[in-house]
Amino acid sequence: MKNRLKSKIKTGLILAIGMFVLILGSTNILTAKANELTSALQESTMVDSMKNPRQDATTVMLDGKIYVLGGQSQGEKLATVEVYDPVKNVWASLSNMNLARSHSTAVVLGEKIYVIGGWGKTGYLSSAEVYDPVKDSWTIISSMKSSRCYHSSVVLNGKIYVIGGQSEYGKLSSVEVYDPATNSWTMAANVKNVGTLSTSIVLNNKIYVIGGQKSGAKLSNVEVYDPESNFWSTVASMKDARIWHTSTVVDGKIYVIGGRGGSKTSNEPLSSAEVYDPATNAWTMLSKMNNPRRQHTSVEMNGEIYVIGGYNETEYLSLIEVYNPATNTWTTKANMIAGRYGHFSFVLRGEIYSIGGINNNKGVTIVEAYKNSKSEIKLTITMDNDNIKAYDITKEKFEEFLNWYEAVSNKDKTVSKIFTINNDSILHEEIEYFTMQE
Repeated sequence: MKNRLKSKIKTGLILAIGMFVLILGSTNILTAKANELTSALQESTMVDSMKNPRQDATTVMLDGKIYVLGGQSQGEKLATVEVYDPVKNVWASLSNMNLARSHSTAVVLGEKIYVIGGWGKTGYLSSAEVYDPVKDSWTIISSMKSSRCYHSSVVLNGKIYVIGGQSEYGKLSSVEVYDPATNSWTMAANVKNVGTLSTSIVLNNKIYVIGGQKSGAKLSNVEVYDPESNFWSTVASMKDARIWHTSTVVDGKIYVIGGRGGSKTSNEPLSSAEVYDPATNAWTMLSKMNNPRRQHTSVEMNGEIYVIGGYNETEYLSLIEVYNPATNTWTTKANMIAGRYGHFSFVLRGEIYSIGGINNNKGVTIVEAYKNSKSEIKLTITMDNDNIKAYDITKEKFEEFLNWYEAVSNKDKTVSKIFTINNDSILHEEIEYFTMQE
C-alpha cells in the first residue's frame, strides 16, 4: 500500500492521497496529521488469546516465549500456567504450580522461572517454587522467612532479592535473598522507608526502590541498595509522590512515568514524568503525557519509551503514547483494541506484546501485538530552489522529521531549524514541500 503526504509551508496545505483527506489551514494542523500518519504506519493487532481469563497474575519472558503464571479469576486463586509462542501464534497449557497464588512475583534465573510469595487460598504465602521448561515440572524450594504479597523481586549477581510487601502483620521493610546454589534464604539489610506499590529496578549493579505508599501516604522516597556493602542509601526524592507508576531504564537513567498521587494524600491519576540521573543524584521533570494514567505498562524499544493502557479513574485505557528522550516529546500512537490496566508488556521480535490485565473488573484474555515496523519509506523533499532531495529512511526517522517540521513551523525556539538525514543537513525555511511513499 502506498501513502503520500505533501505539505506546503506558506499555505499550511496538507495533501495526503489514499487513506487521508485534503485539509487546508495553518501549519498547526501538522500536529494532528503527523500523529494520524505515524499511527497509520503502526498498528496493534490481536494474536491468539489466552485460554483462561485471569487477573493479578505474574508474567515473565524466557527463550522468546511469554509465560503467564497463576493469578485469580472470579475470586478463585489459580495454579494454572500458560505459555505463548509468537512464532506459532499459539498459547499452550503447562503443568500447574504446586500452589495456587495471585499477587506473586516471578523472575528468570539460570533458564528457570522462580515464583515467589503472593496470596494463596489460605492467605499470605512464604512459599516459592521453580519451573523447569525442559521438563515442564515445578519444584517447591525453600520458603522465605516471611510470608508476603505486594512485594517486588529482582535478580542481581545470580541471586534473587525479594523486597518489602505486606504480610498478615502489616507492611514489611525486610529484604530476603535467595541463593539457588544452596537453596537457602538469607536476610539482607532492611529498606529504610519502603511502602507497598513501589517499583524496584536494577541499575549499575544496584537496586533502586522508588515511591510507593506507607500508612496511607504516597511516597516520593527513593532508596538504593549496594549488595557489596549490604547497605541502603537514601538518594534524591522524586518531585511527585506516586504509586502504581512505572520505572524504565534508558541510557543509564531511570524514567518514572504516571501513577497515582502528586502529593502524599492525592489520589489523582498522573500525567507527569521525571527522570533520575545517578551521576548527579538529581530528578528532572519531563514533558507530561497527553493522558494521565495509573497501572499502565512502560517498555523501551529503539531508545523510546512506550506507555500502554492503564486506568484514569473513569475508563480503562487503550491509549498508547511514546516518549522520545532526545526531544522530550510525547507522541500518540494507534490505540490498542482492548482497554486494560494491570497488564504486562514485553518487547519480543521487534513487537510489543500486551497481555492480560483488567477491564470492567474482569480478567482480559485478549493479547495484542503492537507493530513498530522498521521498514524503509521514501521521503522526497522539494527545496525552494527546485532542488529535489530523496531519502530512504525508517518510519521512526520519518516520524522524527514530522515532529521537527511541525515544531519549527510553530516557531518553537528550542528546536533547531536544521534537520539531519543521512549526514545531509536540511534547512526548514528552504523546504517548499515534501512527499512520503511507503
